[in-house]
Amino acid sequence: MTRSTLTRWLLPAAFAASLACQAPEAARPIPDGELYFPSGMFFARPAAAPAEAGTLFVASSNFDRRYSNGRLTGIDITKLAIPAFPAPAGAAPVDVSSLGTIDEKDLASLAGELDGIETPTGFRLIVPSRAEGSLLQLMDTSGERITCLGDPASNDCSVGATSLEANRLTSTGVPRASAPFSVSISKPDGEAYLTSLQQVDSPAASGQNPTVYALKLNVFTPDITNDNFIDLGLVRSESVRMGHRYAFMTGAQTLALRLIDRGTGKLLNAFVESNVNILDTRGLALASDESEVFVLSRNPDALLVMSARGTDTDAPVLSLTHVELLPLGASQVVSLDKPSGGRVVFVTCLGTQSYDATGQAQGSLIVYDSKAGQPVATLTGFGFAPYGLAVQPIGPGARFYVGLFGEGRIAVVDVPNLENPEDIRLVARLGTSHVCTVNPGSRGCTNPSP
Repeated sequence: MTRSTLTRWLLPAAFAASLACQAPEAARPIPDGELYFPSGMFFARPAAAPAEAGTLFVASSNFDRRYSNGRLTGIDITKLAIPAFPAPAGAAPVDVSSLGTIDEKDLASLAGELDGIETPTGFRLIVPSRAEGSLLQLMDTSGERITCLGDPASNDCSVGATSLEANRLTSTGVPRASAPFSVSISKPDGEAYLTSLQQVDSPAASGQNPTVYALKLNVFTPDITNDNFIDLGLVRSESVRMGHRYAFMTGAQTLALRLIDRGTGKLLNAFVESNVNILDTRGLALASDESEVFVLSRNPDALLVMSARGTDTDAPVLSLTHVELLPLGASQVVSLDKPSGGRVVFVTCLGTQSYDATGQAQGSLIVYDSKAGQPVATLTGFGFAPYGLAVQPIGPGARFYVGLFGEGRIAVVDVPNLENPEDIRLVARLGTSHVCTVNPGSRGCTNPSP
């Protein structure tokens, strides 16, 4: 498969997981100060800090294994050469090649989503990777500075990280979680759940007794035993978000959305598929009061809106209230409260994923108003394969950082007031594009690949 063909598919989860066994093309690091196929993103701002402060953490997945490792980059947003919030209406977006004041630590390749929780000295982050060993990497941060928990003296957070495949060497080969992908941390108790994209067999390499496991742990005491694994049956899990009583977890086909009782471990099926025919899911978001649940589907690409009742009881009830068809490649979703009531939902869609350095960039950011029951804005043409989302709330509005998976940059987008979410402004693009590195034959590329 050529690199051009590979990039047409980018993020289908099953294909991404299949790359986990491939060796890197060369033992060389991602160039300093660059992002490479950014996947997970997290915005960290201490509770006592001003709204304009904070650090953006970005996981570079090294998706095509060009380099020897992935990377976690901490970016001090106050040092970025971009307009203050909100950027003036109608102003041209700025391209900023430098990420400013940063810190970088290596990760295992194929990092998925990441999440974090505030600590007395900064934040604790957790990053799962789907590459060899299915590693669970934790790190502490202070500002943009990153310290790996596995080996605090190392610049590689995969060193000393826990393998979720360690039980392969036991007689049964389970429990284990292959290709961990999504993570969500409950605040402030630190309990986290992780999803897994692949079935595992028992005994290992036997092809028998296929099972999918999720994982739960406390990020403050992250020792993992067999009791931390949750048997999900045959259907893989995709994205997870923590509620007060339940962990909400998307999957596929007959189990598009499941709830896991955090106290008892009981599994509940939301029966989404009884109301709409979907083959697969992607991102997931909860309203802050858990009264609405937002699920992204693939085949078809759509936003599924569900009302939720009784999410603090033994018998929660979820009802599908709206299906909004989306552009190709629905991926990540974030829900923010409007001061007047209801929610504004932001969705990234990868687009057609045609690889071109100078042509119209594909992909979109969709803005959906849950009270209006319809999209109110669509931002297009701002970058190749928008995927990850991180949010910096500021006053009545928010600044969004959108990971451009297909080109290795970050788009900065302002919504000055969530009461008027149709007013959405592209502010800047951060970093240098890797399009010509990945596919030097693309139109507009003149220099050979390194």
